[in-house]
Amino acid sequence: MLLLGLAVPSYAQMVYGRIFDSLDDEPLEGAQVWYKDRPTGKIVANENGYYKIRFRPGTLVFHYFGYKDVEVVVKKARSLDIKLSMNASDMGTVTVKAEKKKYVRKGNPAVELMQKVIDARKSADIHDAEYASFDRYVSTTMAINDVDTTTLDDENYKKANLSAEYAEYCPATGKMILPISFEERITKEYYRKSGDRRKSIVLGENKESMLDLLSATDFVESKIKDNLVDVDIYKDQTVIFQHNFISPIGGASALRFYHYAIADTVDCEGDSCIIVNFQPANKQDFGWNGDLYVMNDSTYRIKRARMGMPMGNSVNFVRHLSLDQE
Repeated sequence: MLLLGLAVPSYAQMVYGRIFDSLDDEPLEGAQVWYKDRPTGKIVANENGYYKIRFRPGTLVFHYFGYKDVEVVVKKARSLDIKLSMNASDMGTVTVKAEKKKYVRKGNPAVELMQKVIDARKSADIHDAEYASFDRYVSTTMAINDVDTTTLDDENYKKANLSAEYAEYCPATGKMILPISFEERITKEYYRKSGDRRKSIVLGENKESMLDLLSATDFVESKIKDNLVDVDIYKDQTVIFQHNFISPIGGASALRFYHYAIADTVDCEGDSCIIVNFQPANKQDFGWNGDLYVMNDSTYRIKRARMGMPMGNSVNFVRHLSLDQE
């Protein structure tokens, strides 16, 4: 308990500021910030473009769909405002903004590339192999969000002896949270194509929880587990949070549903990859947005997928979801 108390970070040890469009100085809601050597620890800017991330020496990456990434080396906690410029290569051929050049599919190099990716996806899908095995690790934390000294005045929390002094900083939300449940499990998964046979062997698991001390938690926990499903981009669709999301490589329906734009060709861990930006053609639709890193060779395999739900998507109780898959 003492160690938990000492682990609470000081708000003074933060890099914080706002992220703007370089042309009109409008705040970029939903822009992402992370340390270059830790891409999974993303912070999302709020509706005013404000972000806050715990300081440690390193290189911060500032990212927004359709804009050039900006990298800044930070050596101390400080205020840092950032202006991002639109990526000309994103919008030179394809754009999703009404005031710009109209988006077209015919003759669009991004759409032609994605058609090749979709045609080649069967050979890249692990479930198309006769036999396959892989390790699967899942870690889930449930927590009370945005904790301060007044949050825990509720009788439920007092009864459970929960104290704000054990709160910790959450990089995903940019807020202080109080963990009340932690669960992790590693399994070895075996798959045989014939008969679609699957077997899972638990190698290790750990669970710590105070949920039994709080009321109505069985319902909450079951609902969250029902919604936390694997997102497999090789499936045409995934039902998550009770909504149907089309995969960005989900066949002909994906080509109609999404707008694509070729952003750049980059070195990705020794492989040449083409970055393809994508987002729903209709911003009001439930769908993913983000970047696909496509192998720049005849395989057209997906090397990496960085995607998520847009801010303000109105998907049930979800404010933000990000996926970074290799």
